[in-house]
Amino acid sequence: MGKKNLTIGEISEILNITPSTLRFWEKENLFHVSKKSNHYRTYTNTDLIDIADILYYRNLGVPVKDIRAFSSLELSEYDQFLENQERELNKKIEEYQQMLLRSQSLKRNYYRLLRLLVNPFILETPDFHHVISWDFREKERIRQYVSDPSYYVWCKDTNSEISGRKGLIVSENSSYSRSDLIWENRPGSRYISFPVKAMIENDYSGLEAPKIVAEVQRHTTTGYLITRHLLNCKINGENVEYLQAYLEITGAWDDSFTKRLMLD
Repeated sequence: MGKKNLTIGEISEILNITPSTLRFWEKENLFHVSKKSNHYRTYTNTDLIDIADILYYRNLGVPVKDIRAFSSLELSEYDQFLENQERELNKKIEEYQQMLLRSQSLKRNYYRLLRLLVNPFILETPDFHHVISWDFREKERIRQYVSDPSYYVWCKDTNSEISGRKGLIVSENSSYSRSDLIWENRPGSRYISFPVKAMIENDYSGLEAPKIVAEVQRHTTTGYLITRHLLNCKINGENVEYLQAYLEITGAWDDSFTKRLMLD
């Protein structure tokens, strides 16, 4: 009895790769298989091994376009090829590490928002110390925003008629002009923290922070208001931006104010 050839479905199951991937590799001339008169592909054991080798190269991170060259390297060419491959893999590892850090940052923002929704208006000091002004077209600053939108804040002196200013959180070691500084966390300052949301599609209308500030000022005096981006989501079909607000308390504050604000 002759050896039974394999179907594309069987090859797919054995190697755990999709039929579409097999067809793509064949289209890229990485291997060739015979077809029956009904145009169905048939694979021999040799084809199976050839495809397994291709899968091995892909698992090394070798791009599809380079596999044919890699599989026919001279011995003297191996060292340089592998050096290049290792360099590319290290670059990808660094990129994925940065992606992981961004994902973890967003996850922290998510849990921070949940905590604020349940337990708002508590005394909480901002976990950052300096905010500088910026223009959306500043290349260095917009790249910082892209790396983590929660660096973006809006600052306003609640005792001034001057409108607020957009800014970016920076570390103490960052390079910036002192004239760009629009807020710094002074020792001994007290802040209450609460969530606010704005409707994105209506030009950020419905921002709750001014209303909440006015309510707080019925009970005590205030200083700076800083709102920090947390995340965007859908609420009842509408796009919403959630922010964490820090409101500086310059007068008296006690737990009874928190209860009153939550009731209001």
